[in-house]
Amino acid sequence: MSFLSLSPELIEEIAFYLRARDIAALVLSCRRFHDIVRGSILLQYAYRTELAGVYDALQDLSRCSIVDRMESLRRWEASWGDLGRYLSAGPRLVIPAERDLFGPFFLRDDYLFAVDWQGHPTGLRQPALLYVDLRDALLTGQHCWRQIHYPQGSIAITQAFSIEEDDLVVSVLSLPRLDSTSTKTILRFMSLERGGAHPLAREPDLQLDTELSVNLLDVRADVIGDQIVLVLVDLRVQDPENDAIYLVDWKQGRMTLVHRAPNGTYEGALAVLSPDLVLFLKRDAPCLELCRVTTSPSSIDGDDAPSASLQVVRTLTLPTFHPDYHVHTAYMQTDRYSPSQSRPNAALHQQPQPQQRQRPTRAPAPLTFHSAPEDMVVGITFLLRFHGLAQRGPRRTWKKVVTTISHRALFALAATSSRSHQTYGEDDDDAGEGDLEQQEEGEAEEEGGEETVPVPVPWEEWGPHSTRVISPPAFHWITAHAGQRWLSLEDDKLVIRDFSAARVRRARASGSGAPTPHLRHKSGARDGDETGTGTVLAPAQTHIPGGSACFREDVASELPFLETRVDSRGRVGDMVLTDGERLISFVRVGQPPTFEVYVLEEEDEQGQEWEWEIPGGGRRQ
Repeated sequence: MSFLSLSPELIEEIAFYLRARDIAALVLSCRRFHDIVRGSILLQYAYRTELAGVYDALQDLSRCSIVDRMESLRRWEASWGDLGRYLSAGPRLVIPAERDLFGPFFLRDDYLFAVDWQGHPTGLRQPALLYVDLRDALLTGQHCWRQIHYPQGSIAITQAFSIEEDDLVVSVLSLPRLDSTSTKTILRFMSLERGGAHPLAREPDLQLDTELSVNLLDVRADVIGDQIVLVLVDLRVQDPENDAIYLVDWKQGRMTLVHRAPNGTYEGALAVLSPDLVLFLKRDAPCLELCRVTTSPSSIDGDDAPSASLQVVRTLTLPTFHPDYHVHTAYMQTDRYSPSQSRPNAALHQQPQPQQRQRPTRAPAPLTFHSAPEDMVVGITFLLRFHGLAQRGPRRTWKKVVTTISHRALFALAATSSRSHQTYGEDDDDAGEGDLEQQEEGEAEEEGGEETVPVPVPWEEWGPHSTRVISPPAFHWITAHAGQRWLSLEDDKLVIRDFSAARVRRARASGSGAPTPHLRHKSGARDGDETGTGTVLAPAQTHIPGGSACFREDVASELPFLETRVDSRGRVGDMVLTDGERLISFVRVGQPPTFEVYVLEEEDEQGQEWEWEIPGGGRRQ
């Protein structure tokens, strides 16, 4: 039986497994396939989601049909394409702040978080984690701030979230000293539903192996699979402790020290890319360390929890900063990875399963699709201080550098890792030398040949085509990443940089986003006085000269993107948060300060029907 003789239903099911480019090729192959694909709303939706850089697990089709999802996707794309009009229409919801806070603020899994990290100095107000369920707030038009109190006198250092999967918020807290006791730093596992300790955590708190006070400590944490990965850096200049990386099984209450390194090896920054890949930033020699988290099964009798290890698969060199510039702060941002973030494939044809990840007490998510993991980007923000001899006066010059890296490139580098890798085993505490297990692929591994530590990949081999390095012309604090986009407030503009490969290709093919030269940097300044709005295709290369700028040598980067500049005066406040589905502006002017919520999937005025676009073959009506 030939493929042509199959029924339309079977052809549709087979084509559902294809990528967008293959579906387009199928449409062009013959009239029968063209008619089958054109008549299938499912294949059209699969095609459009991939072009939009999003995924949809196709769950709960009884609540939201494919037709409804197509319409939601169309409106969502239209809102990002005309963001200025959506901001002009005003916020959908205004939420007064519960307390007069400066942040930090977070937007995770449709929750808005505000951290009162220190409380009131007089002790009249406890430190707390405050949060609003935006799903319910947007559905009812009313909001309610809930809060989880931290111990009196404690300081919240950092947070990590896995809400949709586990209803989990992790807080790293520095507890107050009692009498002559030393400072304690703990991990606290909390449930938003319970408003307190998480019921699945065997131990509500775990203490870190450090006695440093909060001003001498840099800690970052995130959730990766069933583990929490944590990097701890001692900021002292004299006699500092070694840097440490932990993996924490929060349900079993097991904390594994997987790596110690000489002080100054790491920055307090990390980014989780997938259920087993995590990215660290190294300080001693500026580079990225791409690692894979592995866990061994528990013992047969079940007494022992699975042990965890960290395996270095790639070391990626970064451009070196000029000696006059020192890194004051560095942090990474990327979207939260969910295990359901994959091409749905046969999910549509599986028997309905109970919603294990969706908690019944919450309203359903407004959008059924989210950013596809391979199309995301990770942003590394460096805050630099100038210490050169030319500095005059007591004030130091500040500069920001944002390096945006394609997830797809990092996944490819991890998949084609070098022939050897380095494993940080359990309780590897010999200053980075300790118990190193080096494994080698292929025949060398079978024959037990000599193994070596991974050789760093030079910047010239991986960086220019996989990244875009941008140094804004003036220092601006706020940057926010969501999927393939990152947003920043620059002067009176809200700048959206869109790294979606599909949208870049469409802009090039249509000629709608002609490249402009204003993104080329000279000495950190922008050529010309570009104040217009609209979407433009970024030039093929961003060039930052060495010496006079913040880098030691010239830095060129070529990751393509589209840039949109929206006039933000009177529309966007002091800070912007986004998760790709909504945009929240924090406005400090007035009492109390407010959060203005803009929904990026409202009914649009145009209501145009999509045409079936066929790359290289025109459009067929």
